[in-house]
Amino acid sequence: ASPNPFTTATRIGFALARTGQVGVKIYDVQGRLVRALDETRFDAGNAAIAWDCREADGRRVAPGVFFYRVNLDGQTAGHGKLVTLTR
Repeated sequence: ASPNPFTTATRIGFALARTGQVGVKIYDVQGRLVRALDETRFDAGNAAIAWDCREADGRRVAPGVFFYRVNLDGQTAGHGKLVTLTR
């Protein structure tokens, strides 16, 4: 993800070996789903999905550590850690 750490938004990048539906899910440190970013069809190659540091209901998340999971066609294809700083 870049930038990471970040204050208002970040882009979660990935490289795909094949075309497919990609979705990203953001979790807090307790494992609670914070946001499921829209699934989008991407062609093979490099791509990214942006996260605006907001929960599903539109509220900004508190500063802290979050985890993301990238899914390709419903299967986990990658994961990582995000750090949000003071708003």
